[in-house]
Amino acid sequence: MRFVRDNPGQGGLPPRRSVLQLAEESAAPVSPEVEAAAEVVAVRRAVAMENHLARDLAQTSPYEQLAKEAIDSIQGGRAAVLPPEVRRRLVAGAVRTGMRPFEAHLVLAAVQDAARHGEVQPPRHRERATSAARHERLAQRVMLAVVLVVVLASAIFVGLVAWIVSGPTSVERAGAPWPPPQDGASSGTPASK
Repeated sequence: MRFVRDNPGQGGLPPRRSVLQLAEESAAPVSPEVEAAAEVVAVRRAVAMENHLARDLAQTSPYEQLAKEAIDSIQGGRAAVLPPEVRRRLVAGAVRTGMRPFEAHLVLAAVQDAARHGEVQPPRHRERATSAARHERLAQRVMLAVVLVVVLASAIFVGLVAWIVSGPTSVERAGAPWPPPQDGASSGTPASK
């Protein structure tokens, strides 16, 4: 039996339909040049088909995609736990992309080890860390405002106490009326008429 292709695809794509035919023994032998040309055509079609299929693939490799999904699925923070049902789902998805189950389990183990050592953080853990840092900055700002208010209040209090303790001013101690009279008298006693 031999595989005969009819109706070749356009633009180097695979044929639309193929047929299996039984080759007869009495058929004329094919020359090596024709076989070599047919093989070159077959290889070119295979390359064109792979290129056509590869254009729709993502820019990341299946290993990177599996690692990203594993990081998103990790539970338990630094414990880096992947529950069995999640692990099965991830491995099944990796097998659909062409990975062997052993390779998928190796990628999952590497991601879990990196998460346990703090080299990668699941998104929820990153959000929690970002939230904690935001709360810490807010607390620092509030403490700074409280310290400034206390310092300002202390300065006002000290100024008031100093003013009260100082007693009458030097003008008042001299016996001159305050504010000075409007008639222009410069003496310390009221002017008589």
